[in-house]
Amino acid sequence: MDRADTTPPSTSFLNSSVGELLDQYGFSKFKSLVKFVDMTVTQSQVLKNYFHSRDLKS
Repeated sequence: MDRADTTPPSTSFLNSSVGELLDQYGFSKFKSLVKFVDMTVTQSQVLKNYFHSRDLKS
């Protein structure tokens, strides 16, 4: 998922997209299939915080 030139994702986006995939496939499968690229430090931190809020390790 290329995040170049985009704003940090909102919690509602993460819940309705990433969260759905995590719920359906689990973190290990998600991590093996999805890779985030070209992220800013802020975008990376938002995603990391989201995974930690779900008790997942990024």
